Amino acid sequence: MAAKAGVRCPDVGRADCDTELLTVMPPVKVVAISASHSVRTWHAEGQYLARYDPRSESRAARGSSEMAETPTRKRRPRGSIDPEKILDGAFEIASRDGLDNLSMPGLAGHLDVGVTSIYWYFRNKDDLLRQMNARAIKDDQSTSVSVDDFLPENWRAFMYQHSNSSRERYRQDDLRIDLMLMKTSAYSGTATKFIYQGVEDALAFLVKAGFELTTAWYVYSTLSVYTRGFAIAERNRRHNQTPPEGRPQLNLLDAAAMPLLTALVAEDDGVIIDMTGDESFEFGLNMILDSAERLRERDIAAR
Repeated sequence: MAAKAGVRCPDVGRADCDTELLTVMPPVKVVAISASHSVRTWHAEGQYLARYDPRSESRAARGSSEMAETPTRKRRPRGSIDPEKILDGAFEIASRDGLDNLSMPGLAGHLDVGVTSIYWYFRNKDDLLRQMNARAIKDDQSTSVSVDDFLPENWRAFMYQHSNSSRERYRQDDLRIDLMLMKTSAYSGTATKFIYQGVEDALAFLVKAGFELTTAWYVYSTLSVYTRGFAIAERNRRHNQTPPEGRPQLNLLDAAAMPLLTALVAEDDGVIIDMTGDESFEFGLNMILDSAERLRERDIAAR
C-alpha cells in the first residue's frame, strides 16, 4: 500500500514519534512509523489502538531461522513399527537401565517413533509390562528342562535338573527375575497358559512316577517356591553387593555377641551369611527331594 505524505503523527514532536511518514489504511486506520522504528495504529480520528515493534518480528524471524537450521532426527516410516519391535526395544532399555527407568516416551525415542505409535499397540506401561512378562515366561518355558527327556522312574533327576536349570537362568538375567518374580502384575492370558501347562505336564509326570496327585502338587510347588525364593535372594545380593563372600564377612559380625556365626564363617568358606550360595541351595534342594522320596514310597505302599 502506498505511503501518503502530509498526514502528521498524532504524537508528533515526541521523541519516539517524530516522522511524517504515514500510511493511510482505509477506511479508518492510520499507521505511523516513528524514528525509533516502532509502529502505532490510530483511528483516523486520532484514537490510539496499538503499538507494534518490528524488531520483535526480526527476533522471531531469526529464531525461526535458527530452528530451521537445527537438524532433526528422521523417524521411522509409517507402518515400520509393530508390537514385537516395540517389545524388542523395551527389553533393550530395561536390560540396560532397569524396569523402573523404562518409560513410554523414552521407548518411543529409542525406536525413533512418535509416542502415539507406542500407545497404538499398548494402552499404558502396565500393559507393556504384561506383554514383556508374557514373552519372558514363554522364553523361560521353552528353555526349561522337559519331562519328555526323562523316564518316570528318574523323577528325582528331573526335579533336580529342573530346579538347578531354573536357578541358573535367573542368575544370568536379572531382568527375567524382575519381570517374572518381583514386578509382576496380572498375567496375560498367554502367560497364564504357558505357566500352567508346564505345571500340568510336571504333575502328570510325577503321578506316573508313583506320587498321589496331591503329593505331586506339594512336591512340585515346594520346589518351585524354594527355587524362586532363592533366585530373588541372590538377585538382591548381586544388586546390593553385600555381604561379601568368605572371611571378609567377619567384619560384619560381633565376635563377642555372635561366637557361633563367627566360628562358622571362619571355618567354612561356603557359608554366606545372607543364606545364599551354591552349598545352601544344594543342601535345601536335596533335603526337599529326600522328603519327597519318602512321601512317594508312602503313596505307593498305600495303594
